[in-house]
Amino acid sequence: MNNKGQRKSVFTPVLLRVAFLVGILTLVIIFASLLLGLWLDRILDSRPLFTILLLVLSMPVSWVGVFKVVNRAKKQLETTPSQPGSTSNHIREEAYRDED
Repeated sequence: MNNKGQRKSVFTPVLLRVAFLVGILTLVIIFASLLLGLWLDRILDSRPLFTILLLVLSMPVSWVGVFKVVNRAKKQLETTPSQPGSTSNHIREEAYRDED
């Protein structure tokens, strides 16, 4: 099997997992802030102040979570060898040689 097929087999499961985690994380943060905002507005009779405030604040929280998930996956890809006894640096070196 060529190097491109081997890299695809390593990247595909990790990328699918990252996409799934990013989607779930974003949905959980948005729905949690929405429900908390609606609850606070109902309790404090301040409709829609807390709902809007928490939804706006959920965006940077979501971005930080996405950043952490992507960085964790990036580290995993850098340390996961595609072949027994090889490292990701070896794959990068071969990729540069293939471009010439």
